[in-house]
Amino acid sequence: MIDDPQQEKAANPGLYKVSSDSSSLLVPADLTFTWSDGHLQVTKKFHFDHSYTVSVETTTVNNGVRVHAGLAWLGGFGDPTVTDPAPLTAVNTFYGENAKLTTVAIKKLDSREKWSGIWISGKQFSGIEDRFFTAAFLPPLDALSTPLETRIRPTLWILPQRRGSKALARSK
Repeated sequence: MIDDPQQEKAANPGLYKVSSDSSSLLVPADLTFTWSDGHLQVTKKFHFDHSYTVSVETTTVNNGVRVHAGLAWLGGFGDPTVTDPAPLTAVNTFYGENAKLTTVAIKKLDSREKWSGIWISGKQFSGIEDRFFTAAFLPPLDALSTPLETRIRPTLWILPQRRGSKALARSK
């Protein structure tokens, strides 16, 4: 997720180089994806531990200058082709702010056009959930007091990034 639409259009379909030639990884493991067009460079680092936790760090640089960017959660949950998939009405977003949990049904979110391109700061955590799964995005343990940022796009909902440092993750 990059603020500049042209840069995002270049980086999203880019063929990223993977740091490992292995077809499988044993945890704990690190995996890095890098891509560059000679001006814009994107690096995505993933650390997998023995749990369901994945640490994510992104860096985006354009002509040597750091760019405000993060990861996008482009997928949903589960298999929508099954006979009775979880309906969109069963999907909620959630976030923590000022030590309070707030949940919002996807159907109750303001129009995406209202928030398109705006970074919203001050979230302690955020996520998306359906009847069976959740994806929660949290700051690292050594930076729990650092608020996250979320961003909404016309076609997807975005999850957080720490301002001025590592991007943690993003959501649909």
